[in-house]
Amino acid sequence: MESFKQRLVAIRNEENELRDKLTDIEEEIRSLKQSNDQLNGVIHGLQSNEKLLVLKLESGTARLRDMETKIAAHELRHSTSEQGVKVLNAAEMNPESKEDNIESELNEKREEIRLLGSQYDEVVIHQQHLQTDVVKKEQKAKTLEKAVSELETQYSGLMKACDKAQVIEPHTFGDADRKFFRHTKYRCMEGEYGCI
Repeated sequence: MESFKQRLVAIRNEENELRDKLTDIEEEIRSLKQSNDQLNGVIHGLQSNEKLLVLKLESGTARLRDMETKIAAHELRHSTSEQGVKVLNAAEMNPESKEDNIESELNEKREEIRLLGSQYDEVVIHQQHLQTDVVKKEQKAKTLEKAVSELETQYSGLMKACDKAQVIEPHTFGDADRKFFRHTKYRCMEGEYGCI
């Protein structure tokens, strides 16, 4: 009889410990998912900035090509007519200087894109680590849930065995034992130990 009590107490304590661990893991999973959602927002922002910079780069490249075309036309006119060169110089206002400015701006945009790409890669890697952690925590939670379920089954089996023992051999149990069985069964039915 005493072994029944000890076994019931041991199972109850182990079940409570597993439930506490399960609660902690579920909280960690919620926290990791929140961090993952925040990272998704950061990634979305980086992607938007990257697209904007790519558009600016494409626009700058188009301007550079247009300027190169004008410079080529200017050089062609220069070889044809000195007067044409003077007209273009007056109209274009030093196209070589404009080309240098555009090239410098394009280089800056390329560097910004490179930095954004690096940040994006870091965020993606961090997100992958978070997702891996979430999967591990979920697997651990499932394992704990299974352990809790098995303990509940054992506990229920012990309670049935106690009831059966009382019915078959009532003379072997004293008043204190019967009181313990009734009290434990009542609390179990109330759901305190998760038997139901």
